[in-house]
Amino acid sequence: KSPAGFNSDKLDWLNGYYIRKKPLQELALMCQPYLIKAGLNATDIEYVKKTVGLYQERLKKLSEIPELTGYLFQEKIVVDKGLLKWKNMSEKEIKKSLEKSYKALKKIKDWTQDNITSCLMELSSKTKGDRGSILWPLRVALSGKKASAGPFEIAFVLGKEKTLNRIEQAVCIVNSK
Repeated sequence: KSPAGFNSDKLDWLNGYYIRKKPLQELALMCQPYLIKAGLNATDIEYVKKTVGLYQERLKKLSEIPELTGYLFQEKIVVDKGLLKWKNMSEKEIKKSLEKSYKALKKIKDWTQDNITSCLMELSSKTKGDRGSILWPLRVALSGKKASAGPFEIAFVLGKEKTLNRIEQAVCIVNSK
C-alpha cells in the first residue's frame, strides 16, 4: 500500500559496518585504486595499509579514503595558520609548542606508536594549561586538517623524517606575517 523508501543513511551505516569488519589487508587492496585515481602515490601496499588502518573505524564508503588520508601521501601540506591555534594561544605560544614537540620527537630512537605516545603525553603533562596546547598544534601541523586521526598515529604513519619536516614547515608558517 505504501511505496518502498530508500534510506541512504542506513545504507552508509551498513556499508561502514562491513568496512569495519573487513580484514585490513583486504580493505587496503580495495582502497588502493581510489587513492591512485585521486593522483596519490599509493603503490606501497604496506603504507596504504597503515593509512587505511587509521580511518577504518570512520569510513562509510571506500570513495572517502582519498579525502581522509590524502595528506599522508603528500610531501608538503597546506596548513592554515589560524587552525594551529588551540583555544586562545598566541602565535608565540604556538611556535613554542611546536618547537617543544619537535625537540621531544627528535630524541626518539625507536619510532613506534607507543614511544611517540609516551613521549608526547609526558611532554603535554609538563606543559602549563591542558595537553591540547601541545597536541592540537602538532596534529594540525601534521595533517593540515581540523578533523583527522590523532597526532600519535599520524606521526607513526608518516615516519620520523616526514613528521619533523612537517613541524618545521608549520613553524615557518607561524613565523610568516
